Amino acid sequence: MKTNDQKGMAFILFISLFLQSCGVVEETVGQVQLAHTRQKENRLPETPMVNPEILQGQGLGESSYGSQRCTVFRSLDQRSDKISVGLPDILNFLKDKDSQYGIRSTIIQTLSTWVERDADVNAVLTSILDILKDSNDYVRITALQTLPTLVEKSAEVVRVLPHILNALRASNNDVRRTALQALPSLLGKGAELIEVLSHILNAFRDSHDDVRIAARQSLLTLVEEGADTDVIFTYILNVLGDSNNFVRRVALQTLPTVVVSSTNVVFALPYVLNGLKDSNNDIRIAALQALPPLVRQGAEVVRVLPHILDALRDGHDGIRIAARQSLLTLVEESTDMAVVLTYILSILGDSNDFVCSVAIQASPTVAVSSADISFVLPHILNSLRDSNDDVRNAALEALPTLIRKTLT
Repeated sequence: MKTNDQKGMAFILFISLFLQSCGVVEETVGQVQLAHTRQKENRLPETPMVNPEILQGQGLGESSYGSQRCTVFRSLDQRSDKISVGLPDILNFLKDKDSQYGIRSTIIQTLSTWVERDADVNAVLTSILDILKDSNDYVRITALQTLPTLVEKSAEVVRVLPHILNALRASNNDVRRTALQALPSLLGKGAELIEVLSHILNAFRDSHDDVRIAARQSLLTLVEEGADTDVIFTYILNVLGDSNNFVRRVALQTLPTVVVSSTNVVFALPYVLNGLKDSNNDIRIAALQALPPLVRQGAEVVRVLPHILDALRDGHDGIRIAARQSLLTLVEESTDMAVVLTYILSILGDSNDFVCSVAIQASPTVAVSSADISFVLPHILNSLRDSNDDVRNAALEALPTLIRKTLT
């Protein structure tokens, strides 16, 4: 039985003969063998095995024999008119589970670029799907990364989807993460949105952070690529009451991106306001961050502001900071400044230092008329003598803008 090293050498000899027939390699098989011998002795070959102009600086000066073989294989990419000649033998080598995983990964990466030329995409896809059963996780991850390109060229979703779904059940976190990243590419090529969505949302419950984050990104990718937002919106609403904290948080974070109609806003707002009462701080922060986008989409600011002002008094620092950011965003973007002004004036001079400082920060924006400025300015001047540093600093920052407004 051949050893891994012997199999690797046999592959190099095959590739070298093939490159010679293409005019890519200038040396003989004997020189290849000599180069291999010197590599094993940790000495560099006297002459490069592959034409340096072809390799464009990616020569064989590395000490790793595996790197040498990978470089030889990559050089095939320079002669796309000859790709189909050696493809069957290369795919056969790819099936050899005993060969080094680095070589097989390099082959997989290069094959994904070949399908954009004259390579037989169905033959490549068949080999890649077979590789997804490989025992080496790195090889499987590399194979999964090529699937979007292969699906684009072959539209073989029926063959591909079961393999991706199987990868979602893998024990390796990175395999599951990469499978999730490949899922959106199937949409529009035959996969149903509902089926893809169900698997993405199920991944929100994964035990590993990276997988859950990948699931959220895949969901956003579906939205960005024009998936039916009404379908996604319905799914999001259904999981807002999920018992899993991460699921609820991601649902709240995603909700504003799929609210594209006034009807959706009406349905979504109660769910978001309910999120402000959640026992989990991260979910309450996500709910606060979702409010300005909903107002942007048509939610009434008068229904939102009281909840944000309440959150300014919360005992958790993160929630207060999120509430401040949401309030200042609404102040900047609101088209109903009279309502916003009323609420800001109601907390100007509040006994809570944080609430007072936020009101001062907002005052230069909401004070539009001379009457507004006349009401606000004495509060700002008085705050310059406040015992709290944040209140005094907010007043110092607000004062120049208010003075400029009085002069215009």
